Amino acid sequence: MGKIRNFCRRNGISLKTPRGWAQLFRRTAQFIKKNKGHVFRSVCLKLGGGVLSGEQMQEKERTYPNVRADCVPKQRELAALACAAQSFRHRYSFSVVVMVTEGSGALDDLIADVGKQIFPAKEICLCGAFARAGADGEKSGGMAEYPLFPDVRAAYGSLTADYVVTVREGDRLEREALFEMAYELDRAAEPLPAVYCDHDRIGKEGYEDPYFKPGFSPDLLLACDYVCGAYAVRRDRLAAARQDASLPYRVFLYDLFLQCTADGPCAHAAGPLFHLAEDEKRSDEQEAYAAVRARILEMRGGEAVL
Repeated sequence: MGKIRNFCRRNGISLKTPRGWAQLFRRTAQFIKKNKGHVFRSVCLKLGGGVLSGEQMQEKERTYPNVRADCVPKQRELAALACAAQSFRHRYSFSVVVMVTEGSGALDDLIADVGKQIFPAKEICLCGAFARAGADGEKSGGMAEYPLFPDVRAAYGSLTADYVVTVREGDRLEREALFEMAYELDRAAEPLPAVYCDHDRIGKEGYEDPYFKPGFSPDLLLACDYVCGAYAVRRDRLAAARQDASLPYRVFLYDLFLQCTADGPCAHAAGPLFHLAEDEKRSDEQEAYAAVRARILEMRGGEAVL
């Protein structure tokens, strides 16, 4: 027991909460798996040419699928996190707005992800041209149960939760995404305008291209869009922001985030909790990003030059 206490002390783990036990289980599993790999590699080297050489085994362990497999919570850990969520569940609520493009099976997958959150969303609504067509005609698949709006501004105006998450058909969410964001908000000493998280991309062979982000930096955010739409923002901030739906999708979310976080720090939930679909490249996207930055600089004043 003394070794466990020392291990928890070194890693900043508190066993007084369900989340602390979940962290302990996760770290222990990672430690065991890591050492099993070292043992297997040593045996292969001693036997003289096992399946993989030492360098090949090391390279295999560094691949993102292997790293992600160690980080994704198991069912028991998710149950512990769900219990921990009860302590602050009444203090935060999330609305999820889904931008619909085709109404395909990818939409059903995303809605299922939202429905499986261990910190449940208060409401889900759909918007976009395809959603508008569904509202006028027969609703199908995942569109049947949720309100449909012609555009994102109309959807935002209908919401009632504290924080708003905007995703697009084709994106995916981890089951603990809303929990981790609510947990980071609860850790803060004061109400925050937004919370963002890490993300990766949905490729042909699974999740790839992970983007592990730094803490909140207004200057870095003006230099590049490192949040990439993987965030939740306060509904009252969103209502006061200028909403230019004519912008490309990612630029639109970038513009909203810059406006809503102009005067306050944001929380960062570590871990690739959002899985983003690949964007279609638009020729006007860079010009749109530059126009947004120029307008934000003009609003904030000062001597910065784009």
